[in-house]
Amino acid sequence: MLIALAVTGGAVALAFTFARLGRGSLPATDGEGVRFGGFNALRALAAIGVVAGHAMATSPLTQLPHFLVENMATGVALFFVISGFLLYRPFAASLTSPSKVSITRFALNRALRILPLYLLVVVVVYLAGLPTHSPVQLLHALTFTGVYSGDDLVPVAWSLDDEVAFYLLLTVLFVLLIAWPRPSQRLWLGAGVIAVLCAISLAVLAATPSEQAIIGGPITKFHQFGLGMLLATLHARWPRFAPSPRVLVLAVGGILAALTVSSVAFDRSSYFFSPACGVAYCLVVAVVAFSPPASQLTRALSWAPILLLGDVSYGIYLWHEPLHHVLFNLGVLSSTYVLGFVQLACCTIALATGTYFLVEKPALSIKRRWAVAPRSTRSTLAPAPITTL
Repeated sequence: MLIALAVTGGAVALAFTFARLGRGSLPATDGEGVRFGGFNALRALAAIGVVAGHAMATSPLTQLPHFLVENMATGVALFFVISGFLLYRPFAASLTSPSKVSITRFALNRALRILPLYLLVVVVVYLAGLPTHSPVQLLHALTFTGVYSGDDLVPVAWSLDDEVAFYLLLTVLFVLLIAWPRPSQRLWLGAGVIAVLCAISLAVLAATPSEQAIIGGPITKFHQFGLGMLLATLHARWPRFAPSPRVLVLAVGGILAALTVSSVAFDRSSYFFSPACGVAYCLVVAVVAFSPPASQLTRALSWAPILLLGDVSYGIYLWHEPLHHVLFNLGVLSSTYVLGFVQLACCTIALATGTYFLVEKPALSIKRRWAVAPRSTRSTLAPAPITTL
């Protein structure tokens, strides 16, 4: 117990030190200069949820809420919906405007966002696991193809493999849509194509029982990206829509109902688990995306500690599983769920905070130089409410 408390306390102190030394966050944008308040908080909740779910592997929770906590690992589905919304929105906004999104800039943005820290984690995990890890595993990790062979070097890398596949699909879809001769039809034609792809994704998921869990390939997980893309289509068309209190209450009810269905379905290994997660998190993203900058929700989600966790959420997601193995193998991880989770979360946040300021932020600073659209196109690309993060 004393060792566990010492590890946790040291991790908290280290995270606080890193945060103080490198304070200052970068704007959270959709890649074309439009800023959305609250999305950093969603990333933070998604990352911590994944840690909470995975902590059960070594610190079991047998009481009533265990299936609810276990289902928190579906935070990765929230990441997918957020990616679908934020990344497709500038493309959707450009379908009906004279200006077009730069695919080259999009590719560079994505590379700067995911590669620096990912490559560091891959190298650390590979070297730490020698001679167990093979060069083939390393090749799969470096080419984002591990999910297709079921041989991911980094345990959570399957989701990045899905993300990269989504990036490729996104650019191909945009090129095809922008070639459509009638600009006024492109946005809704895109929505139709996305809806068809979602239906195909759900059909393939139904025919592939092995992918009806949290982990899965890009085809069976596309419906989660697709729901975010459909939401982005609506936001590009009606960016200033503000939901009424009644609509918000209905949305919250829908979120709770969908999460309940996903939790029960996960516990029973049911097909409805993944679609229910997608619906729940699509509603979550919708509520945050359409909330005005001055709303109570946006202000609550802009609390400084949550923003910091959102900044380092990518590191939390990548580091937590390797660190989980290290702490467990060293025998310092508590077998009591709450303490074990707190230990894992604090140590992961400390490591993620350090690598954020040493690795991620320098790369993101480069990305920020071209994140704001030129003055001549800003009015067409950024009709949404602006808030600072």
